[in-house]
Amino acid sequence: MKAKSEKQLRKERKFIRNQKADERLKGLDVIVCYYGDERCTIGQHEEFSTCRDFIIWSIVQEPDVAAKDMGFDSTTEMYAWMFENGSDDQAMKELVMDYYNGKDMQDEQ
Repeated sequence: MKAKSEKQLRKERKFIRNQKADERLKGLDVIVCYYGDERCTIGQHEEFSTCRDFIIWSIVQEPDVAAKDMGFDSTTEMYAWMFENGSDDQAMKELVMDYYNGKDMQDEQ
């Protein structure tokens, strides 16, 4: 029997904690997404109130990484897209859902 590494055990515990947290949010108007290994929540009374807030936060963290994570070829392309679509809530939500493993908890039952 092969023993699991400490890193693997930490990863499994984090996954279980995230599942339990997701369970509590089921049916609520909240989006859960991931920035790297960090779990983020979007919604009223959550870490980020809108998808736009989350996207701007991710860009501020590391613009080059954010552009890559969102599927853009360059930060210039990302900023141009943001300039055009920055006020379109549906476009922002689609971006989070598509590129940050977003899960709309309102749809979860």
